Amino acid sequence: MTTYQIMPTIAEESLESWIWTNDTNVSTNGFIVIHNPKNGKSIKTFKRTIDNNFVKNYATHNTNEIELDNGKKYLIINEYFRIILGVQSNSEMLLEIKRANCFQKLLLIHWSHPNPTVQFGNRATIFSIIVGAIALLLTIFSI
Repeated sequence: MTTYQIMPTIAEESLESWIWTNDTNVSTNGFIVIHNPKNGKSIKTFKRTIDNNFVKNYATHNTNEIELDNGKKYLIINEYFRIILGVQSNSEMLLEIKRANCFQKLLLIHWSHPNPTVQFGNRATIFSIIVGAIALLLTIFSI
C-alpha cells in the first residue's frame, strides 16, 4: 500500500474510465484495481502515466499544481471514482493498487464505468450473452 495525493481530473475527463498516476511501482499502462483498505471499496480502471506533457495540460485548466520531482505519488481521479472509493480530492490517502485479473478486465471493468452509456451497453451485452446461453441450452435439451 502506498500513500497518494488525490487530485481531481480536468472537466474533459470527468466521464472517462481511467486514472493518472506517477507511481512507477504500478505496472505499465493497463487495467488495474484500486482498493481503499479503510472502507473495503475498490474500483477497476485503466492506468495512465503522468508525464511532463500531462502536467502542462493539467496546469492550463486552473487546477492544483503537480510537481513530479517532489517525491509525492499522485492519483488523478474523477469524481465518480472518488465517491465509490470514499476519498476526497486534495487529500492524502493510503491505497492499494494491483493489476486487474482477466475476469475483471473482460466483464467488470465497464460495469461501473463513469459514463452511463458505456455502463448500459456493457450490462446489455452481458445480459444478452446470458440469454443466448440459456437459449442454446434449452435448444440442446429439447432435441
